Amino acid sequence: FMKKRFDRTLIPYLVITPFFWIWKDLIAELDILDFVYNITGLSLILSRENNYLVIGKPQIWYVAFILAMYAVYPIIYKALFTVTEKQKNKNFVLLITIIVALIIFLQYYVPETYKLLEVSVTRTPAFIIGCYLGKQVKENKPFKIYDFLLFFSFS
Repeated sequence: FMKKRFDRTLIPYLVITPFFWIWKDLIAELDILDFVYNITGLSLILSRENNYLVIGKPQIWYVAFILAMYAVYPIIYKALFTVTEKQKNKNFVLLITIIVALIIFLQYYVPETYKLLEVSVTRTPAFIIGCYLGKQVKENKPFKIYDFLLFFSFS
């Protein structure tokens, strides 16, 4: 599963982005340092300001986000699908609660960091919901009313 996910993410990224960075950095902006920074993938997690690397919003944020989510997926899978149905629901609520609490904490107590991570951290609950409901879809199991409420509450 993980190899398939990484292949579906990394291969298109590696095929498409070099052309984008060549055009943007070398042709449009004539900036070799930006090209090296972007082509090496540092731009997935860092921004470059005044020739310093700082945490910031990358231009291709989704790749870094989805790779991070795929990396933690085994933990999510273990918490949701190797336990009883009752424990699965408790673990799901706990995961969502932790993520939402983290988002609220960042937003109110570390607003600068929240602004930098907002585009990805606010999508984490949707990923967890997708994990929770995705197995039912894969196994052609019908959704319960609870599942529909869950899906639409975070949509």
